[in-house]
Amino acid sequence: MRAQRNAAAARAVARAGIWLAASALLLPSCDAPDPGDVVLVVIDTLRADRLGCTGHPEARTPVLDRLARGGALFREAVSHVPVTAPSTTSILTGTLPTQHGVRDNAFFSLGDEPPTLAEAMARTGRSTAAFVSAAVLDRSVGLDRGFAVALTNVPRVLDIFSPLTVRKPCTITRLGKV
Repeated sequence: MRAQRNAAAARAVARAGIWLAASALLLPSCDAPDPGDVVLVVIDTLRADRLGCTGHPEARTPVLDRLARGGALFREAVSHVPVTAPSTTSILTGTLPTQHGVRDNAFFSLGDEPPTLAEAMARTGRSTAAFVSAAVLDRSVGLDRGFAVALTNVPRVLDIFSPLTVRKPCTITRLGKV
């Protein structure tokens, strides 16, 4: 039971840390310089204490470690819900499940409100794209709002290197100008 709580807490830390970094983009400021390119990485069921950037001595996560060195890394954060679709919806809207309405991985979808991070970025003229491999985050959840390009059914990273993997083609949806 304790291991499950620790794993859930680590996943929550990873999700919330990503949200905190992304939410800084939405803070209004007249004199703020352009923050440059933004890459938001959301990984489900990842223990934060298993990454090289958080100090795990045997971690083999060079790409994530490099992203952490060049960006923002939050060592403590909190998630409002330990379920993929509602948690990711909270990350991308800055609202609680009671506000955005996505309360589980099935049978719920985001309505026309609240606005998403991608919509806010698109309004500022930024190009946006989403690459999603989690089935529970397909287009039916509604998180593709604001993305000019959305790729779903993207193969898992490890599957790409496995000769035994049966690969599904990616679904590409062009939602607006790129």
